[in-house]
Amino acid sequence: MYKKLDGYITKEINHLLNIPYENERVEYMDNRISKYSGQRGRCAVSQWFLIARETYCHHIIPVSQGGTDKFNNLIIVHEDMHRLIHATREETIKKLLSKFNLNKKQMNKLNKLRKKCNLTEINF
Repeated sequence: MYKKLDGYITKEINHLLNIPYENERVEYMDNRISKYSGQRGRCAVSQWFLIARETYCHHIIPVSQGGTDKFNNLIIVHEDMHRLIHATREETIKKLLSKFNLNKKQMNKLNKLRKKCNLTEINF
């Protein structure tokens, strides 16, 4: 069933369409918009509503590990959440964690994404 998109989501999709990305493939660009729409403009981990400039389309399985631009391998997250998914330095992790104040369910989601990137779980 088709549902009309919220005006804020439509506005941000238009902004996303106008952000230039160099060297990105058509499939990635198309699926990025579809994921943003499907997630109703929300970060998959924090559930914050994201404006275009803070939106990042993350590969669940990194391209460097054989991941693709397929819809099911992409997830929309806040740009700082993306940094947190890939962070390895304790200082950086603590700084980024303090921004989000994640609950247990959100931490589990974050750690699942980190494990897919072959990174250790965050336990503090």
